Amino acid sequence: MSTYFDASAMAKLLLAEDGSTTTGLLWKGAAEPFASIVGYAELRGAVSRAVRGDRIARDDYPTARLELERMWGSLAAIRLDGRLARVAGALADKHGLTALDAIHLASALSIATPADQPTFVTFDRRLAEAAIAEGLAVLPEVV
Repeated sequence: MSTYFDASAMAKLLLAEDGSTTTGLLWKGAAEPFASIVGYAELRGAVSRAVRGDRIARDDYPTARLELERMWGSLAAIRLDGRLARVAGALADKHGLTALDAIHLASALSIATPADQPTFVTFDRRLAEAAIAEGLAVLPEVV
């Protein structure tokens, strides 16, 4: 079964916070983790904000960046193209999502097949509700 991780979930793999343990178990259990290519920029931003906010010591920044690169290299990144952007736009309208959240949901839906509906991993309540409305299983249960 495919597992899609949005940026809110992947950040928990890099930053110690509520949900990190659960996300780590889901990551380890994923046969092939997926994420949108936009998640890379979101994660770089999250790590940089963590350094500026003293959640990560400046001396630990290189280690966090190395871990981000290792993690990113182990997943299948879904590219954003015109078709996916239009699907995301429709999802943003339908569910009242931000652009990035809509891109994550459209990306997860793009890998769905009749035989394999991906599990959507997110800690964003609104995004989780939209994913459920679109027929995806969501973990952890945040709704």
